Amino acid sequence: MHRPYLVKAIVYVLFGALFVYLGILSKGATVWDTITLILAAFAALNFYAGFRMLRFYFKIKNKK
Repeated sequence: MHRPYLVKAIVYVLFGALFVYLGILSKGATVWDTITLILAAFAALNFYAGFRMLRFYFKIKNKK
């Protein structure tokens, strides 16, 4: 029943890692490019959502 939380969390963390990787690749002359900052913000949001879902998954799992 709670397996989708785990799958969603893994997907969010993987997308966060992908956005970090794309941000590193898009680095131009400086790190403060607009695209790099946008990709870093998306990565931070994905990591936050993923780790929050993991915490929720383990919280539900420990209640059983």
